[in-house]
Amino acid sequence: MSNKGGPDQFGADPCCGLIKMIRGRLPGGRRIVEFQPYGQPAISDVIAALHRLQDDPGFESTMPALWDFREIDFADYSPSSCRNDAFFLNRFPNRKGIKRACVVGNELGYGHLRMFQEVVGGFGLDDMDKFFVCYSRDEAIAWLDG
Repeated sequence: MSNKGGPDQFGADPCCGLIKMIRGRLPGGRRIVEFQPYGQPAISDVIAALHRLQDDPGFESTMPALWDFREIDFADYSPSSCRNDAFFLNRFPNRKGIKRACVVGNELGYGHLRMFQEVVGGFGLDDMDKFFVCYSRDEAIAWLDG
């Protein structure tokens, strides 16, 4: 993936967590946004980043997304939080059906994001086949580009 421009960052307190947003292109040429969360960003930081994606003319609200969660510690993230957080997707109806790939660095992160994927599909928030969870950034990019 090629990078276009510097990252935008969201997070009330960078020592607690932030999310970098990076514009780029997939190998096939399609524009993409990469989200890189660090620390323990709050759900409000995720929502702020998605509002930026929706409202900023430098982004397209229908861009596929790569979420790189390899730096996130999921130890304090509860299953009930996972379920509750999935419902924020209702705030972004124009993102429904857009491909999203999530890269994780451990089994706990993988499990949480697969649970998130199941909640999204089970409650009809989005098509769970548009979410992909894996351990490899290259695999995620290939899936998004396919």
